[in-house]
Amino acid sequence: MIQRIITILICCAFISCATKKNSVSPQELDTLHALIKSKKINIVSHRALPIMSNAMQQVLNTQILGPGNSGSSIDIMSTVNYVKIAGDSISISLPFFGELHSSTATNSNDHSISFEGKLTEFSSTYNDQKKNYKLLIHFKMKRERFKMYITIFPNHTTSISILTSHRSSIGYRGAIAKSN
Repeated sequence: MIQRIITILICCAFISCATKKNSVSPQELDTLHALIKSKKINIVSHRALPIMSNAMQQVLNTQILGPGNSGSSIDIMSTVNYVKIAGDSISISLPFFGELHSSTATNSNDHSISFEGKLTEFSSTYNDQKKNYKLLIHFKMKRERFKMYITIFPNHTTSISILTSHRSSIGYRGAIAKSN
């Protein structure tokens, strides 16, 4: 009898934790909707998530990345980085870790993802079930084309995935920066 009561209590605890995890306040949703509607978004990333490849494994083996980093998760909090969207313009400065498939598209001294200009394509989709926005952004620099997928969550954390024509894909985790 005591075992059944303990089992029921444990099940209730798990159910209540799972229910609270997905709850989003109306204020958080209103703030999220207003942010997307304003099209004034400033994202700062905390971690870069390159695709683990032989080249990244070799970098990892050198121990150059430092403690708390791995070949598939690199701390970039001390690196100036941003994705700023203002209307139909975008400004991007993100460090790149991964493989270049063609060096003709990039500056030979700087392989970061740096762009400032007009968006080629921009769309936003709200997922009512997950309570987040997905942004799809296309831009082009020199001969290289980029597709950027940004997911913005109600707590203002972000997930960015970048696919490109001349590099391995990479992801970033971060947050919406506070306005000054």
